[in-house]
Amino acid sequence: MVQDEKLYQKVIADYRITNSVKKTAQNVGTSLVRAQRILITEGLWSSHTSEQVGELFRKGMTTSEIAKQLVISEKTVQAYLPYTRTETGYGECRSYNSKKSEDYRRRMYIAADSQVSNKFDEIVRQSKQHDEPAGTIRVMTEHELLQVQKKLDGERIKKKESEEMSDQKYSVLKLCLSLNLEETDVKDRVVLNRYGKVKQGIIREILVPADITLHALHYVIQRAFGWQNSHLHQYLLPEEVFQKMTGGKNRPDEYGRTLYDGKLTDWIDLCGVYFRFPCDDYEDIYWDDDYKQGVSIKTWFRKKYTAPYSYGGKWEHYAFANATAKSLITENPVIRVTPSFDEWMEMKKNGIYVSKQKDKMIPVTDATIEQVGLGFESRMDELLERLKVTEVLAAKDEKVPDDIRAAVQFVAKRLAKVNEEIEVTPITKSLKYNYDYGDGWEVDIVMEEKYYTKNRLDTAFEGNVDGFVVVPNEEGLIEKARAYDMSDHLQDELLSKIIQTVEIKGKPICIFADGLPVMDDVGGVHGYIDFLMTSRLGNQEERDEIRDWASGMGWTGRMYKPENIL
Repeated sequence: MVQDEKLYQKVIADYRITNSVKKTAQNVGTSLVRAQRILITEGLWSSHTSEQVGELFRKGMTTSEIAKQLVISEKTVQAYLPYTRTETGYGECRSYNSKKSEDYRRRMYIAADSQVSNKFDEIVRQSKQHDEPAGTIRVMTEHELLQVQKKLDGERIKKKESEEMSDQKYSVLKLCLSLNLEETDVKDRVVLNRYGKVKQGIIREILVPADITLHALHYVIQRAFGWQNSHLHQYLLPEEVFQKMTGGKNRPDEYGRTLYDGKLTDWIDLCGVYFRFPCDDYEDIYWDDDYKQGVSIKTWFRKKYTAPYSYGGKWEHYAFANATAKSLITENPVIRVTPSFDEWMEMKKNGIYVSKQKDKMIPVTDATIEQVGLGFESRMDELLERLKVTEVLAAKDEKVPDDIRAAVQFVAKRLAKVNEEIEVTPITKSLKYNYDYGDGWEVDIVMEEKYYTKNRLDTAFEGNVDGFVVVPNEEGLIEKARAYDMSDHLQDELLSKIIQTVEIKGKPICIFADGLPVMDDVGGVHGYIDFLMTSRLGNQEERDEIRDWASGMGWTGRMYKPENIL
């Protein structure tokens, strides 16, 4: 029995290192099925078949009934069932690990219950409690929207590749994701360093397929930083880039916030090209949030951020978003606006009784993005998530257009002319990812490098090398191919192999991590710092209570190897 318990623990420990059932079974000297069942029991591994078997088993079906329904053998069913306390050789071991398994099931329940897709009704209800702004903005009616939808359904929306805008040479990107810690002071940094294992910052460097979308990257970020997709999120450009795109003047308001004073008409041209229409159709925005209890959250995330990538909603399609944006003008010839701070100051300077100054009516074509944006709950600068990262973000050594406004207007006019979703021009060197607007998490995204690969055997004929080299055998490709960066510098052997793995499997890999992961609902950066303090320096009762809560949120306090994070 002691021997079985040791084997049980060896399998768990080895799998955390290898992340491979096959290698773990070989390393600890046991069968693949036994290693697989131990990992299923502990909730550390799952597959589509194991999830099906597990779901039917929890419904009370017998092994033979499951086998008949799934058209597989009973032995196969048994290979995907978790061990129980009564099974020979693992009875005491399961008892020994029962609390751990119970904690894991609790974490899955919390993760499933806290998914943002379960909160749509509450989000909409809360938004409707707010007072309607002066001059409520109208858009197309539901009937008119359905007509556009029918048009979308009746046409095949093509992604037209543009040789001028798309460089197919690169197959893998290196992204640096940094949690924004600007609001922390020296004392906060000491706590993060001592208890959060932070050296320079909470940072993740990842390699991703070059065709990854912002939507898929969202799931990478969630997993990399320890969140569980429990809240709303958005991608934003730096304010100065948004202003350049829309003709704004980068003037601050009375609170120091940048006024989006570009014309609404300029924004309309870019709606569906770069920006979302600010709708509150959360079911469409989060069209593929389908996590259910009983599935490993890590497995679910992995499916979301592994290629191929697609978009299954409607609001981000150009035809739908742009038609709705244009309806702002047709449905609202004039709108009521409140005087701006500058106008208020000018009136006060001229002796006008400001407190009695009423809202004014202006033609909607004269309105600014700021003025119209007050009529919506969502922001007007949120990026489309169907876009590939490379359609928005340029690498450090790449150039962005000198005249950004002219460049994006050219793309918008071309898109409107062909009425197809063509690739767009990258216009920034950095992006911001906001998550959980209450906790206020911000992740800064920078593209460090782009890589491409070619076969060693072809290096003597570089003139004939054109992008990717297709080799049927994956191992052969990894052994024979080399990776190069944007300056054609050959990468070392280890990095070349990792780049090849990302390219072949279409799965992001983390190559560097600084700092422990954070968690949902902890209260943002400062709440996380308070949590670290309490979990280490609080009294015994406080420590036990807060650690138990953190465990339910998926936080372990362990620093995983970078390659095991995603």
